[in-house]
Amino acid sequence: MAKTPGGVDLEALAAQMREQQDTFNRALGGEGATQQVMSGFADAYRAWVEAVSAKPESLMELQSRFMQDQVRLWTAAMQPQAATREAPPADKRFSAPEWNEVPVFRYLRDSYLLTAKTMMEAVERAEMDPATKQRMRFFMRQYLDAAAPTNYLMTNPEAIRAAVESKGASL
Repeated sequence: MAKTPGGVDLEALAAQMREQQDTFNRALGGEGATQQVMSGFADAYRAWVEAVSAKPESLMELQSRFMQDQVRLWTAAMQPQAATREAPPADKRFSAPEWNEVPVFRYLRDSYLLTAKTMMEAVERAEMDPATKQRMRFFMRQYLDAAAPTNYLMTNPEAIRAAVESKGASL
């Protein structure tokens, strides 16, 4: 039974990931374009989960680095000088000044970008055939784009400003 120095049972983790994938696959049903897209996603996702679970130590290393980076981001986000320390990302979704000036929005932005980078790295590390890897890149990017904090009212300062201003007030 392979375990990490922290006592995590890697074989159990891999088995749990495979079981969750099987449950997801059983939930799929129906016909048509949506089913074809979901089937393509399920196939790519299954291959990715299998590739990741074949090397759980790589996943554990990626998760460990991610958690360390999250702690660093949280600590830095709450520092008043953090807004001037790093250049804002080139991602145009985060062009409003609040994304850099307001600590909570800065953390949401940086955490999202770190998560996206980590998830895409997990896809890249997985040993899959080129076509499947390309499909998984596409599906992961779709998921990450949908999960962006810019898509939700309470985590988007521009949307909050627009909502407040539409009621006659201003920020």
